[in-house]
Amino acid sequence: IEWLDNQEKYVEDALGNLDVWLPTRGCPGPVEIDLNEKITLVVIDTQWFLHKGNKPEQGNDCGVTSITEVAELLQDILKRNAHKKVVVTSHHPMYTYGIHGGVFSLKDHLFPLTASKKLKNLYVPLPVVGSIYPFYRKIFGNIQDVTHPIYKQFRDGMVQIMRRHPDIVHAAGHEHALEHIQKEGMHFVVSGSGSKNNAHVKQKGEALFAQNTIGYARLDYFENGKVTLTFITPEAGEPKELYSTILSDKPFPPSPSELLSEFDPDQYMDTTVVFAASLKYHNKSKFHEGLFGENYRDEWAAEVEHPVFDIGTVKGGLKILKKGGGHQTISLRLEAVDGKQYVLRSLDKNPALTLPPNLRRTFIKGIVQDGISSSHPYAPLVIPPLADAAGIFHANPEIYYIPDDPRFGIYREEFANTLALFEERANKEQISE
Repeated sequence: IEWLDNQEKYVEDALGNLDVWLPTRGCPGPVEIDLNEKITLVVIDTQWFLHKGNKPEQGNDCGVTSITEVAELLQDILKRNAHKKVVVTSHHPMYTYGIHGGVFSLKDHLFPLTASKKLKNLYVPLPVVGSIYPFYRKIFGNIQDVTHPIYKQFRDGMVQIMRRHPDIVHAAGHEHALEHIQKEGMHFVVSGSGSKNNAHVKQKGEALFAQNTIGYARLDYFENGKVTLTFITPEAGEPKELYSTILSDKPFPPSPSELLSEFDPDQYMDTTVVFAASLKYHNKSKFHEGLFGENYRDEWAAEVEHPVFDIGTVKGGLKILKKGGGHQTISLRLEAVDGKQYVLRSLDKNPALTLPPNLRRTFIKGIVQDGISSSHPYAPLVIPPLADAAGIFHANPEIYYIPDDPRFGIYREEFANTLALFEERANKEQISE
């Protein structure tokens, strides 16, 4: 990680301290960049999924600790940008017809020693024996190949999420070649030969273009929504077009209507609702309570009066930035007109993500869910006065009832008719004060 930090610092210093190394600090991302009102760029560090050495994980500043959380954030970004054209970029391609995809030349089979950097000029023919290594890479792969199980796991997850977006392109490097692949209803661009082109690639399968030529790919977006891909190579000091095609001719969809301006601002202002935190843990049998504990079941089921959360008036009006991470709660990051950020987090918890996938649909999930009743639903409200007395920096949580509010957009269904904890989002400047 220290080497990566040094590399990041070197590159950004050389470019005048521009914040161009994304994601930063060895984090996986995804990082969302609005290129304009109609196009969004998403950057993911896929090496994070494959790296076996030290990397930011538990307790890091990345905001994620698992591949599941990265997938959730990517899914959230694509949902919020469903009305825009999106480019997702990563180092590793989803598909390739080069050596990382198990495609080897006749030379690789006959003169396998040339694959080594130290022995690249040693042309010793080893027929039959020389095919062992290429076949291994094709069938099993090392961890940098698309056939490797770990690689396939993150690849399949990313493709499954990306294919739901109506107008998306994935661009990558890794393979030192130029490739255009159309698969899963999407376009995949490989542009990894900007400095060298030592990869053998083959135009086969879903590959519409594949060459191991020095060059780069260019995506052009036009006012009418048309998107074109062009591969360019240098020739006699001039750019030469190798390949050009239309990736999309869909017009830019209209932006979603501004719900805040259409909504009655007085509908939820200064209103309250009597509501229980959760009824999941109430009315259990004596045997159940004897086995799993009485806990705070009555407190979870108690009907308490709560203010209704009016996203248009709380803190002067709030804008949803994105969905937050977390193993057991769903949360939203919000921003007020003064730039201050807040977090809205579900009061009840869903511990399913803390379980191995094969246990999430079994009775084990119910047992773990019932364990939430051992915590008091309103315990967070006790923290501020205790922290004040001890002189400890703290947030100031409030509990609100979230109505079925269309201003929540794609998050409406998840939050409607629930209780949520609302508090400031602490930052380093606040803590230092």
